[in-house]
Amino acid sequence: MSAEKARDEAQVAARIEHAKALIDYAKHLTTLSTGSIVLLAAFVEKVFPTPIWKALTAVSIVGFVVSILGAMVLYTMVIPRFSLRVPTRWEIVVGIISMVLAWGGFLSGILSLATFTIKNLLQ
Repeated sequence: MSAEKARDEAQVAARIEHAKALIDYAKHLTTLSTGSIVLLAAFVEKVFPTPIWKALTAVSIVGFVVSILGAMVLYTMVIPRFSLRVPTRWEIVVGIISMVLAWGGFLSGILSLATFTIKNLLQ
């Protein structure tokens, strides 16, 4: 086996592993966001009968939904990588934006939920 062929095979393997890691990352964000929405919907009224800053729950849900949608777009952008073709510049930009939205939505959802919980626990 030539050195060039070995290098090409290593690059292909690295690209596949990178795509798998991106999908796993998006999967974790999707799972956490979906679970958070379910918990919010089920328990907020039961745990805090007269909540203050209730708007933060809406902000939190919107953040989690943005995270889920961003992760779905990321899945869509990563799946073609398994065909071993090089992604276009447009696909890379959309993939980066969707990852930022997924991460940013999750972060805003968690921070809103934490702020809401702390404010209501301290009242």
